[in-house]
Amino acid sequence: MRVLLIHPNLPPYGGKADFRSFYPPLGLACVAAPLSAAGHEVQAVDAPITVASVESIVERVRTWDAEVVGFRCQLINYHRGLTIAKAIKAERPSCNIVFGGPHMALVAEQALALHPFIDAIVCGEGEDAFPEYLDALGDRGGLDGVEGLVWRDDQGGIIRNPVRPVSKSLDDFPMPSLDILPMHLYRMMNFFALEGHRGCPCACIFCSLSVVQTRKVRFKSPERFLSEMERLVVDYGINRFEMIEPNFTILKEWCHEVCHLILDRGLRVQWIARSYPEMVDEPTLRLMKRAGCYKVFFGIESGSEKILRSYGKDTTVQQGRDAIRYGKEAGLQVYCDFMVGGPGETAETVEETIRFARETKPHMSDVSLIAPFPGTPLYERAEEFGVRLLDPHWYENPEAVAQFPFIRVMELDTLTVQELMGLWVHATSAILYKHGGGD
Repeated sequence: MRVLLIHPNLPPYGGKADFRSFYPPLGLACVAAPLSAAGHEVQAVDAPITVASVESIVERVRTWDAEVVGFRCQLINYHRGLTIAKAIKAERPSCNIVFGGPHMALVAEQALALHPFIDAIVCGEGEDAFPEYLDALGDRGGLDGVEGLVWRDDQGGIIRNPVRPVSKSLDDFPMPSLDILPMHLYRMMNFFALEGHRGCPCACIFCSLSVVQTRKVRFKSPERFLSEMERLVVDYGINRFEMIEPNFTILKEWCHEVCHLILDRGLRVQWIARSYPEMVDEPTLRLMKRAGCYKVFFGIESGSEKILRSYGKDTTVQQGRDAIRYGKEAGLQVYCDFMVGGPGETAETVEETIRFARETKPHMSDVSLIAPFPGTPLYERAEEFGVRLLDPHWYENPEAVAQFPFIRVMELDTLTVQELMGLWVHATSAILYKHGGGD
């Protein structure tokens, strides 16, 4: 079959286009590999970096005569995917439209109920499910055997198949098919994404990662991970990377082995990583620095113990302080993410976060408003947390998504959305513009 994979445009981050608006769709390349191996013809549209319009994408579908179009979406670009999919279906009614991506499992039934132009949604990993879906397309009755699929039967009923287990080793998946992407453009940027593991054992009430990837963490072997990095360096001339895991150091032994392999192979690379404050130490960060890491992101979230507990985090404020100090002493740029507006937030807890930032002085910071993602405890049990959802379907509202990451779609029993905005503006001004930057 002819399969066209689409990465819809991302909203400008904070209303301004930067590299995060042109993030490499590694997931498309991961899904394309097993499709090509199964004999399907695969092409891709990376809409953000190629500035592809809806009209140009529809024309691509028509001229290539694509039989299946797959969308990889997050909630922040889901509404743009819907716009493209609707236009494709109007032009080519026989074309099968399939959505997948990190958040689609959270809204699958609703998506099929509201949007008749969507034929199916792949929940979770697509490397096995998507090829199986294509195999079953010739026999609609066969779709009920595709684990991880939510689909519409001939009578219009919406069926959610059993969840696909995630026991497979990540090394068993084929190497990503990077050739389907406009790699010449990423070479011009000298930037690409790498993935070393999936899953998260934590239970933060605002995060959907443990829902969509489960709390079981699965790793690529360090050798496989380095092979993917080395291919980008040798074949594409790219030597700057971002590790997409929220916690690159979750297993220090794995992180150490990766760093030693980079050093042993003499790879002259630069990279960015993320970590949780409670899962780093100074020797690990120093080793990462030697292996080419130049910036580390810490999800600090808050300088208040009370708020950290309300978020379901195990991190302590002191661990946050230590992580920032370790990063600076290792010679890394330290970037901290803070959030405002979660359960229990008050003017006093916001002041604690401001004091934390002023005292620790990370080199860079972001302050966002907490957003209720479907499937998370914050969304599904909002009332229990003293939260009111002002727009439960905000991810289909272009005006709401355009505010990312400052989405104003919830308020607390104790604070209106206007009051939360006031606290966010105050925290942003105090943290970003008054602490004077890092040492």
